Amino acid sequence: MTAERLQIQNEKEAIIHEIVGAIRQLNRSVYHDAKEMNRHFGLTVPQSGALRVLVRHGRLSSVELSRKLFVTPSNITGIIDRLEKKGFVKRVQKKGDRRIMLISLTRKGAEVGKSLPDPMEKKLILGLADLNTREIRELQQALNRILLLVEAENAVGTGKKTLGDATRDAPRDAPRDAPRDAPRDAPRDAPRDAMDELG
Repeated sequence: MTAERLQIQNEKEAIIHEIVGAIRQLNRSVYHDAKEMNRHFGLTVPQSGALRVLVRHGRLSSVELSRKLFVTPSNITGIIDRLEKKGFVKRVQKKGDRRIMLISLTRKGAEVGKSLPDPMEKKLILGLADLNTREIRELQQALNRILLLVEAENAVGTGKKTLGDATRDAPRDAPRDAPRDAPRDAPRDAPRDAMDELG
């Protein structure tokens, strides 16, 4: 290998290490936010997200709440159960249709929900809003490529379809940044990974 090629290879490896380091730092930041939320309010990120949604929209059915949080109906049941046990929400019958139960904030839940700090998702949105469209699109494309690499590695030997497969199979007018499979609520409502904290 020539000296020039060796230099190019070393620069490439250095950039890769910087990218991986930045992702790890982001992961630590999100985890720190989640830990602080749990320490100060006794809430996991999905739970705090549910309170925020109920403060913003008022009473909702469990199905409506699950859609706004991008979790499955079965997972939202666990979130609601734990919030109800903590005295933050209650289930009430819908007027005019007693078969439907709505999730409503208690006075305690409303007070806590209104006092919750802004989630990291909001901080990201505000920061990204300062960039121009070209910069945002470049970030989007770079993040999508990273997701493809990670999901392809996770799917090796499992036969599972990756985001890359889905992207290739999707209609050409399908939005690339549309939500993927809804994140599942981890056992005991604990965040499974960094970006689960955007709930």
